[in-house]
Amino acid sequence: MFLTPISFLLLSAQPALPLALPAAPLKAEATPALVRSSLVWAPESNAAVSEPSSASSSAQDDPDAPDGAEEAPKWTGSVSAGIVSTKGNSEVTTSNVNADATKEWGKNRMIFSAFGSRVEQEDQETGESSTTARTYGASGQYDRFVTEKTYGFGKFELQSDELANLNKRTIYTAGAGRQFKKTEGLELKGELGLSFVDENFNGSSDDVDFLSLRAGYGVMWQMNENVKFTQESTMLRSLDDGDDMNARVDTRFRVKMTESMFSQLQYLFVWDNTPATGKERVDTTLAISVGWTF
Repeated sequence: MFLTPISFLLLSAQPALPLALPAAPLKAEATPALVRSSLVWAPESNAAVSEPSSASSSAQDDPDAPDGAEEAPKWTGSVSAGIVSTKGNSEVTTSNVNADATKEWGKNRMIFSAFGSRVEQEDQETGESSTTARTYGASGQYDRFVTEKTYGFGKFELQSDELANLNKRTIYTAGAGRQFKKTEGLELKGELGLSFVDENFNGSSDDVDFLSLRAGYGVMWQMNENVKFTQESTMLRSLDDGDDMNARVDTRFRVKMTESMFSQLQYLFVWDNTPATGKERVDTTLAISVGWTF
């Protein structure tokens, strides 16, 4: 066949026919240009394989990823104890112990405390030892915050003091308090309430129970990295007899020795305006102890 130049040009302009090769059909959901979830087409198996996204993969590989659960509230506090022994012309042993614990969660707070001291003296003539003074007490308080700084509270207290001839004093209190300041370096609170007081004295007809106004405050001052000052004070005044009043002030200086160990100097002032017959109005105690925090 003879081709003219014009015929050759016309034949060259025709599109080339595609070579028919067998190919596996692609599924619609496997189109890589339209799907962002990393679908990979595997011609060997004629199937689309899904790869996990980087976000889900990293979450599974990280064992420390937060699960959203809140840490349970814990008790914090301290325990301290001290002993002083005198030998020679007099044989006297004085011991003391203090403990306190606090737990806070949500709008709630619980506070427990306990204390005790004992003086034991040996008779120089007989050599027999006897307890000449014993003081102990415990208290528990529940606070419920109604605003950020204001709370209502209920408190129970138990006290005994042989030096004052007090066999047992129980106090039930309900009232309101204000947390004026609470930082790592300074805490200040005040409370006001109504108390029912029941006092029983050893071998005396001075037993009495009465309603009383109760006022109190608490201070914590972190003076520096190692020294802390605290003071707790309460005062009761009878609604039946204005002369029937008593007060208690507990002052402490604490020096940090290790991360959890401390030494403590405590001064306790107790005043009763209507003491048992033949007893003084004021009792004071100065104690040195060593303690541990938790």
